[in-house]
Amino acid sequence: MKVLTLFPDLRKITTPLVLLVCFIPNESINADDLGLAEIARGLVSRYSLHADMQALQVKFNELADNSPRLGKLSALFIETMHSPLNINDLSGRFATTQAIDSYSQMHSYLGEVIFKFYASQYDLHSECEPPPLPLPETLPQALQQIQHIAQHTHSLSQSALSEKSRNYLARNHQFIFDLLSNSPYPGEMEKVQISKLRKFIEHMASANFQSLQCAGLSWLSLTNNDWLQALKKLMELHPNADKSIILSLQTEIGEIILGGRAESRFYSENLLFIADLGGDDYYALEQRLDYQGRPQLIIDFSGDDIYESSKSGGYGAGVGSVSVLIDFAGNDIYQSTDITQGSGVVGIGMLLDLAGDDQYRSRNFAQGGAFFGIGVLVDLNGEDSYHIGGLGQGLGLTNGYGVLIDHRGDDSYLATGSFPTNYGTAGLTDSWAQGVGLG
Repeated sequence: MKVLTLFPDLRKITTPLVLLVCFIPNESINADDLGLAEIARGLVSRYSLHADMQALQVKFNELADNSPRLGKLSALFIETMHSPLNINDLSGRFATTQAIDSYSQMHSYLGEVIFKFYASQYDLHSECEPPPLPLPETLPQALQQIQHIAQHTHSLSQSALSEKSRNYLARNHQFIFDLLSNSPYPGEMEKVQISKLRKFIEHMASANFQSLQCAGLSWLSLTNNDWLQALKKLMELHPNADKSIILSLQTEIGEIILGGRAESRFYSENLLFIADLGGDDYYALEQRLDYQGRPQLIIDFSGDDIYESSKSGGYGAGVGSVSVLIDFAGNDIYQSTDITQGSGVVGIGMLLDLAGDDQYRSRNFAQGGAFFGIGVLVDLNGEDSYHIGGLGQGLGLTNGYGVLIDHRGDDSYLATGSFPTNYGTAGLTDSWAQGVGLG
């Protein structure tokens, strides 16, 4: 068993590997041909797991017998594991093993995620990535560029859904996510609830995903590092640079705010774009979950900031749209409820934090959660804490790519659980978080 010598900590992955080999018919995955069965038997023997495996077998048999929703336990794995060697290729289409050490690398990764996800999921191969923006020489020029990109992105996002679908999704959004937050198990839903969920999914699936792909790449052009640094220099030269607000501008799509070095408090339900130079700022931001395609971009260059949202749909939530939050430095607190902190519902939502010891707190569907879209949370540095109720921290529901990447630091992750577990054990809950694919 050379594999045990090469990987002394292999016990950490022993149980899932043995489960896959022992509980799935060999003919489904050709385990003996791949050598997996021999590895599994060796791991069981090496770490004296016979009793543990028998106990798990009994528990899983009870679960399968008592839950017609599951049927045979092997059904959980057969489709994915029919050819295990394909798994790395499938995940490699839109995941990276390269280190993300800088903002430029992170920006490149995000563009690749948007392009590859839609290209692989919907067989889209058109080129719609916009050319780099010319660096602005004046603030009025920068504001003009922001408005132009915003209008283009809004048009693309809005055209992704028909008016009928936008209206239906908006009317039923709260019902569906309350339903999923109560329990994501279809077997525990009533017939009328399942019917509404199915129709909700049908409207999402009808979207023009090429338009969403192009909208995401369009909006991401405003986050190019050279362009952002040029904007920052222009803001620093403004007479109001040391104040809370340098300037604000109301547009048809939403409000544009440029913040100064002083401490600022931002309250908005109609925010389009904000860039802030510094100060310990407080953001109270909400989004209208009407699926009308309005984009949102928040850039904070420094300061120990607090981001709060008391309603469903906060910062970094792309709901029928594209929403991005980028915080360059500071020990920040992110506190919100549902559909936030890097979540996408028929859209693209991203939260990117480059440095600082940060706290992320949310209830459900957050911190890298996606449903027919992309939800990304990336933190590059610091000792961070992540706390969620459920449905997040790397959750992909149907046609969703949800990812949480923390590059370095001593971090803590907690998912407290929102649903009673199907094991039937009192006091235990399911969270559907920390790396989950469903649908």
